[in-house]
Amino acid sequence: MGPLGDALRKRRAALGLTQVQTCELFGITQGTLSGWENRAKPGPEHFDDLARFLGYESAQDGNFSLILMRNEMWLRGVPLEPAPKVENSN
Repeated sequence: MGPLGDALRKRRAALGLTQVQTCELFGITQGTLSGWENRAKPGPEHFDDLARFLGYESAQDGNFSLILMRNEMWLRGVPLEPAPKVENSN
């Protein structure tokens, strides 16, 4: 499971949501969510919703962008070091 899938599963668990409940929030099928959690790449039309679900204001948040970048690298088979801690500038 890649960085995005890992983040989605952890967030779902923290919220006590099933895949079906999460799908209803996003308006997607369970197959789509399962794909995101395992290896599929979500389309950019879902980035803002995904970012908010993960606790960020929008897809423009640097922390969310880092997750997407690391996920893209993982999908391409690039070995990943542990994610760096990104400080909030607020």
